[in-house]
Amino acid sequence: MGTGRWIDELDENLIRLAVAGNNEALETLVRRYKDWVFNVAIRMTGAVHEAEDVTQEILIKLITKLSTFRFQSGFRTWLYRMTVNHFLSMKKKGKEHYLSSFDRHREFFESLGNRELADGDGPHRGLVIEETKTECLLGMLLCLERGQRIVFILGGIFGLDGRTAAAVLDMTEANFRKRLSRARRDLKNYMDQQCGLMNPDNPCRCSRKARAAVEAGYVRPDDLQFADHRLKRVRDFINRERITREDVFTWREAEVYREQPYKIFEDEKIAALINGVPD
Repeated sequence: MGTGRWIDELDENLIRLAVAGNNEALETLVRRYKDWVFNVAIRMTGAVHEAEDVTQEILIKLITKLSTFRFQSGFRTWLYRMTVNHFLSMKKKGKEHYLSSFDRHREFFESLGNRELADGDGPHRGLVIEETKTECLLGMLLCLERGQRIVFILGGIFGLDGRTAAAVLDMTEANFRKRLSRARRDLKNYMDQQCGLMNPDNPCRCSRKARAAVEAGYVRPDDLQFADHRLKRVRDFINRERITREDVFTWREAEVYREQPYKIFEDEKIAALINGVPD
C-alpha cells in the first residue's frame, strides 16, 4: 500500500473490459475488493448485518459509477474514497446510536455485571466469550466520532500508509497523521482505564461479561458472527513491508484489533448485484 496513484494493471484492464460490457470482468473486479469494503463496514457500523447492507450499497455505487473512472488516479484510491464518503454520509442507526461515547460504552458494559459462563453452559462457551470480546471492541470504535473512526480503521487497523490514506481521505498527510494520533490517544486512554486486555489491573474481563451479554441479547450463541476459529484475521491481510516504520505496529490497541476476524462477503451476492443493476 504505497502511493496515492496506486497503479494496478490488472485493475485497469478489468475496468476497460467491464465498461465495454464484459460482466465477467466486472464480477472479477468487484470480487477483488468486496471483502475489504465489508470488513471496513463492519468496523464502521459495529454490526455484521448492517455492514452487509452498507457493502451492497457501496458495491452498487462501484458498478454504476465505474464508467466515470478516468484513470487519473489509482482505482483503489478512487474506490476507497467512494467508500469513505459513503460511510461519512450514511444515517446513523443501531449500535451507533447507543454506543455514541466512551461513557455510554462503559455504562453499558458495567451494567452487565460480572458473571462468568460455567463449563456446563454449553460446548460453545469459549466461542461465546470470544464473540463478547469482539462485540465489545467493535463497540469501542463506535465511541470515536466518524471522522476519527475511519482514520483509525484505515491507518491504525488496516495499515494504510500516510500518503495513501491522505489521498483517500482528501486531506494532507500531516493532517491525517494528526487525526490518527488523536484517535489512537482517545482509544488508548479508554482501553488503559477500562479494558482488561490492555491493563491487567482493570476488572473488566470478556469471560466475566459473557453470560450477561447473552442474557441481554447482545450476544446470541445460536447466531455467532465472529467466533469461528477458521476465519482469518485482519493481520493476515496487511502488507507490513509497505508500512512506514513510524506507523502502528508498536500500538498494542491496534494489534488487538488486527487479531479480530476478517470476514468474507458472500460470493453469491456479487452476481446478484451485477445482474440486478440496470444499465
